[in-house]
This record gives sequence, C-alpha cells and structure tokens, in this order.
Amino acid sequence: MVSNVRGTRVAFLGATAPGSRHDKTQAEADAPPFPPGSHGAGDLGYQGLDPPNLVLTRPIKTPRGGHLTDDERAYNRRVAQFRIYVEHAIRGIKIHRVTADVLRATKAGFADLAVEVAAGLFNYKNFRRGFASAVGS
Repeated sequence: MVSNVRGTRVAFLGATAPGSRHDKTQAEADAPPFPPGSHGAGDLGYQGLDPPNLVLTRPIKTPRGGHLTDDERAYNRRVAQFRIYVEHAIRGIKIHRVTADVLRATKAGFADLAVEVAAGLFNYKNFRRGFASAVGS
C-alpha cells in the first residue's frame, strides 16, 4: 500500500495474495511506477527493496547480540514517527471486517475488490472530514 505523507489518503494498493508472503516479495511484484524524486518509508521487511525513482527510508537493524547507539535509536524513532501514518491508513482499511477476517468468498478478484472498496471508504471519509484539502492529498 502507498499512502500520502499524513496517511489520510490511500494512493495505491497492490494485489492481495493468499497465504503468507513476504512483504518485499509482494512489493517487488506490485510496485507502482513512482515519479522521480519520490520518498517513502518502510519497515525492516523491505530490506533490500530498491524500486526505481524511490528513496526508501528504513530503520537500522539491531546487530545480532548487539545494541544500537543512541543516535541510531533516535534515527529509528524518527522513521517510526513518519511510518505511523501509513500504519493508521492500514488500520483505516482493516477496520472493515471483510478485509481483516478470513474471506470465504472464492470468486476470483473478490478479495481485491473488498480491499479496494474499504480503501475507497477510507479515502472518502477523510475527504469529507477535510483532510484532503488540509494536507494536499
């Protein structure tokens, strides 16, 4: 999923995938074309992902058996403060139970449609609240 800076608008959704699939693998398969100079943030699940035109900021991984320095911990805190908005957008979609629970509908494309509708409702709700104009969507 790609959202705006404040997490008030979902800009892109990748395809849903059955079972457990690693975030990086799914992102490589579904990566949208980013305009030149785009910036984004991801968690450690996106380590090694390098999409064209996107500068991806990730937290620093704690070394095995080691500790992070105070500067590294402060950096990770800043990255988390930026990423929390995307997590809020994910929550805004998953508040609709059809996207969070096990979906037993087997028709092809129905899971993607359910997530798209939930994202559309999230975007509409925030648009009606006035977030779109305040943040520049």
